[in-house]
Amino acid sequence: MGTRASILARLRATDSWITGADMGKELGVSRAAISAHVKALQKAGYGIVSAGRRGYRLESAPDLLSAFEVHPLSAATTMGKVRYVYEQTIDSTNTRARHLAEKGCPEGTVVIAEEQTEGKGRKGREWVSPSGMGIYATLVLRPRLPLEDTPLLTLVTAVATADAINRAAGMTPTIKWPNDILVNDRKTAGILTEVSSDVDQVDFALIGLGLNVNTPEEELPRRPIFPATSLAIESGKPQSRAALLAAWLDCFETEYAQLIAGKRERLLERWKSRAMIMGRNVTIRRVHDTVEGTITDIDMDGALLLDTREGERQRILSGDITFACR
Repeated sequence: MGTRASILARLRATDSWITGADMGKELGVSRAAISAHVKALQKAGYGIVSAGRRGYRLESAPDLLSAFEVHPLSAATTMGKVRYVYEQTIDSTNTRARHLAEKGCPEGTVVIAEEQTEGKGRKGREWVSPSGMGIYATLVLRPRLPLEDTPLLTLVTAVATADAINRAAGMTPTIKWPNDILVNDRKTAGILTEVSSDVDQVDFALIGLGLNVNTPEEELPRRPIFPATSLAIESGKPQSRAALLAAWLDCFETEYAQLIAGKRERLLERWKSRAMIMGRNVTIRRVHDTVEGTITDIDMDGALLLDTREGERQRILSGDITFACR
């Protein structure tokens, strides 16, 4: 932990005043160094007040996704802890994460931004990313998985995202295959999984998350089916972005470890318990065709099993899905 983070942790640990001299003695730095770090924290938005001989006291903290805010809330040991890249504004967290992965950054590296100017969604779509409203994050993985098993990473992410929302916001989301998280049948999060491989060997995978946390209605894109929403809209109150991000890193680390350990049946059961697709009549539009039928299950590779109206069973690996009326 750096000096600035240590100062913040020390201020958070007490409701009373603490002098610069005392903090300097505890941290092994000068009182002047403490003063300089405090001024930097104040500039970043922390409500640190000072008073004569009494010293400093923390009265408020900004709604930021910096490591200062997220790390104290996260129990993860790898995800977001080996390397934490935090930016105020970025073109795309996935783009930055790809550059880092190509240069050899370790598994568990995370790229976080307060705002994206070119946020990426599935199939080249844009993810609207207003400043300070949501979570825009990309994890770098180096999974010990066969290439054909990488679709399971999207299932891991979906389960982890739903669990994190439940843990941090007390809400019960559902999963819409392949990569959407819904609250009250409205889309609040999207997942973008990108894999780089050499023949059948996975080099790295990028797990992108866009989560609308405190985004107001007017900032959300218009969607005719499963309209966009945010956790604040659905809960009727602002939510802590730092708590949600910390919970996501924790939940992802847990689910990912289970997958790597070979416990895919557990993953599939947990995914199905959250999914809103099982037993539903659907239309799936793929690149070259459209198929209709009923979703009956998900197989061990993460593919949906669809029984068509003609009595044929098909494995569905990708496509855009719409639902028939219940």
